[in-house]
Amino acid sequence: MTYYQPFQVTGFHSCDKDVGLKVLNGEMDLKPSENSWDWLGSGIYFWEQNPGRALLYANESAEGKQKNKTRIVTPFVLGAVIELGHCLNLVEHDSLETVKHAYNKLSELYLKAGRDMPAFLEGGPIYTGASFTDRLHIELCVINKELIKGYFLPRPIPQFNPNLKKAA
Repeated sequence: MTYYQPFQVTGFHSCDKDVGLKVLNGEMDLKPSENSWDWLGSGIYFWEQNPGRALLYANESAEGKQKNKTRIVTPFVLGAVIELGHCLNLVEHDSLETVKHAYNKLSELYLKAGRDMPAFLEGGPIYTGASFTDRLHIELCVINKELIKGYFLPRPIPQFNPNLKKAA
């Protein structure tokens, strides 16, 4: 079940510098990702409140360490103001019950098919016994691009877009 979230958040998108500059200049829109490995489904992905994580992903994509249809040549971080609207909030009690129910149904299907359940774990524990990992993050998958209210260049620019002044 989704609930209406009446507020905006800041998200950060990992992309190539050419794409980021075109989006900032209004020359193009971000395209939804529609890959089989997109764990939240089809949509435009953002790291919530985490430009450093967006830069890390962009750098890893440029190095070929992340799955992408089109490899990032020059890592770039694009900031966005996003209205949440109707969403499945994975830290809200009723939403967690929805996910638990969906997991149980999916588990039954995989068991009947004789297949192992897919797992999505990223990073290692930050200390022994921790549930927090060194790659823990909140990810947003925006389905309705009208909920993206605007884009910006995150500051400090040298920290989050060190390739901005460099030639592509």
